Amino acid sequence: DNCISSSSPNDSSLPQNWLYSKQIQLNNLAKISFTNSVFKNCTAILGSTIDEISGGAVFAYGIANISFDSCQFLDLLSVNAGAINLCKCNSIFTNCLFNECCALQNIGCIWSMGSPKYDFDCNLTIIDTNFTNNSAEKYCGAINVNLSNTTFRTCIFQNNQAKKSVGAVSLINKHLSKLNFVEFIENTCYEECPALWIQGSNDYMSEIHKISLDTVSFFGNV
Repeated sequence: DNCISSSSPNDSSLPQNWLYSKQIQLNNLAKISFTNSVFKNCTAILGSTIDEISGGAVFAYGIANISFDSCQFLDLLSVNAGAINLCKCNSIFTNCLFNECCALQNIGCIWSMGSPKYDFDCNLTIIDTNFTNNSAEKYCGAINVNLSNTTFRTCIFQNNQAKKSVGAVSLINKHLSKLNFVEFIENTCYEECPALWIQGSNDYMSEIHKISLDTVSFFGNV
């Protein structure tokens, strides 16, 4: 099989402290957590549906609470969202590392997707986590957030790259976004915005009154 799949409403049976080398597909779970796990050389490049070609390590839909603690995401590959695609999820990452994750099209690491049709707001929280040497052949070298409340705290984005625009992070929504003690170091792109793209709705830097930036640093992004 090309992936590991779980759709039990309260499944928490996936191994912890584990090396995963296949994509995991998770659907409609109440809660699931990963601790001290390594996701390495996982791919999602064969197929036509979003779950088959998005999220090299994890594709998750409808997870009330999904957490990753002290996990590593290494050498992952997908058409979109090289590491993880989160749809209709509340997610938290603590003390993790994303390194050498790649998207053949967009979003080198994490894609968090909300929708006005969902019955609750999606949330993405990332704490004490580093993103290094990740890339996308088109847009968003590390993270893209759509319609999700977002918190980044004590994170480093370094040497991420997009061949077109947004070398590191894109925040596209009118939801609440907070960045605290975040560093963007030597991220690159060939067109627009090597580090951080903020978009409220249709236009760059519009309707961003719910964005909070506290001690956000930029060094050598080109």
